[in-house]
Parts: sequence; C-alpha cells; structure tokens
Amino acid sequence: MSAGEAAVRLDAYGPNRLPAPAKRSRLIRLLRHFHSILIYVLLGSAAITAITLGIALAFESTEADTMRRPPRPRHQPLLTGELTWHIVLVSALFSTVAVPLQDGVIIVGVGVALLAITEAENEVQLRLRQLRT
Repeated sequence: MSAGEAAVRLDAYGPNRLPAPAKRSRLIRLLRHFHSILIYVLLGSAAITAITLGIALAFESTEADTMRRPPRPRHQPLLTGELTWHIVLVSALFSTVAVPLQDGVIIVGVGVALLAITEAENEVQLRLRQLRT
C-alpha cells in the first residue's frame, strides 16, 4: 500500500487502534475482586446462618428477669450436657445440608473436641488458682 492510499484510509476510517476500555470506578474494581464462586458460597452460607439463627431467636420465648439473674458460679462449667446436645444437633443439621455426612461428622467432632479442650483448660486454670490461694 502506498503512502497516499494509507493517508486516504486514515482520513476515511481513522487510526488503526482498539477503542480504549471504559474506565471503571474504584468501587466496581473492588467488587470485581469478589467475583468468585467460593465467595458466593461463603456469602450464601453466612446468609443462611444469619437468617436461621435470627428466626430461632425471634421465636424463642422470653424469660422473665433475664438480666436480673446473677451470673453463673465460677466453678460451674460453661459446657453443660444440654448445651453440648444443642451444639451437636445444630452442627449436624447444618453440616448434613452443606457438606457430605462423613465430613459433617468430622466437623462436628473437631468442634466438640476444641470446645472440650477449652473447657478442660478453664478447669485446670481454676484448680491452679484454688491451689495457690
């Protein structure tokens, strides 16, 4: 192609360049970092948890003078049998829906084990304080 023909085409069609991409705002660029299926799964799980716990709390009957009750005694454990049953039941319900049953059992087992270790550590610290005094 001659220089004259190139000049004619340049005048007729413009320069041979791709159009510049549209500028995105900082907010859109930030939000695009969260465009991932894993993020959507995590957000969905958090929403389901928040909604179900909110419904459970909304329908829970109120107790008279809840705030006027004295705190629990220091020697009383945080993890009671009833609380353990509630934790296992709720964990099993959530785990079997979101993950396979075998993984759910592992998750619940690890959670209960960590809670038991924390409770045992609290008991040991309490006994050591009692021995020191």
